[in-house]
Amino acid sequence: MLRSFGKAYGLPGLRLGFALCDASMARTLRAALGPWNVSGPALAVGAAALTDAAWLEESRAMLGDAACRLDCLLRAAGFGVIGGTSLFRLAAHDDAASWLSV
Repeated sequence: MLRSFGKAYGLPGLRLGFALCDASMARTLRAALGPWNVSGPALAVGAAALTDAAWLEESRAMLGDAACRLDCLLRAAGFGVIGGTSLFRLAAHDDAASWLSV
């Protein structure tokens, strides 16, 4: 299981996460990621977040509300929402290329 505090706890910009896995997978992850220093303040925020179930539930509710608002905006602009989670949305548009031109 991988967990990112920045997303799950509504803490954008916090570079902190963890993996719960067996020793073999941990070695594979360490080899792939290399050293990953974590600041003291990030550790303190992470520790506080882990002990605060209400914080996580509030963040989940806010993310769900934000996803619904984004879906409404996308549909109003002619996009079809075809998937995603409360963290990420996948949308399609018949003329998507015109939305990407700068």
